[in-house]
Amino acid sequence: MRTIIITEQQRRVILHEIANEEMDKTIGENDNLMKRITKQASDQINFDLSILATFSMSIGGLMGPVEQFLSGKYPSFTPMDKSLILAGIAFQYIIDNKKPLSLLISKIKEKGLYEAYKGGLQKAELLKDSFLSFVESLGVSVKKTSNIIGYTFLIPLVPLLYQISTSGDFNESQIYEVIKRLSGFVALNVGGISLKELLSLIVKRFKE
Repeated sequence: MRTIIITEQQRRVILHEIANEEMDKTIGENDNLMKRITKQASDQINFDLSILATFSMSIGGLMGPVEQFLSGKYPSFTPMDKSLILAGIAFQYIIDNKKPLSLLISKIKEKGLYEAYKGGLQKAELLKDSFLSFVESLGVSVKKTSNIIGYTFLIPLVPLLYQISTSGDFNESQIYEVIKRLSGFVALNVGGISLKELLSLIVKRFKE
């Protein structure tokens, strides 16, 4: 059997590509999750919730962990049950949500899912507040009541950012390329700084 030896530079390039693929995969999963939630919840309340799909980049980052929480605590729930609950939670973070939220809550109560909904909402709030506290610890001014849409997509990417920052497998240039690529997904300004600057602060904190 022939042993294939690669150089350190080649290894770093491979790891860099893996990191890019992982980012694309995570963001793609968020998008697919929101599309599924939108369709399944819309069908149950006979109301068009397609506005949810437009927030897949951001809200999906929050809904993924909440869905995992629901699956663990309520294993008997069907995908339709979870989509209904998740849609109700997602609309808590969307402006002009009165009618769809009212329809969703009504259906959630009708199906006996209201306690699970409250638990899921608490989980979402905990995730949001924990992430906001972390961002504020970087010196970025973010009000607790500010629009969550802009930054929650980063939540499932935090472990990847930590790995990139601390593993020693990525040089400064490659870390910058990862930040640049991730910054290109959305236009974001939080607390007066750009997403690229925010990501740079996160990476710096992890490296320290």
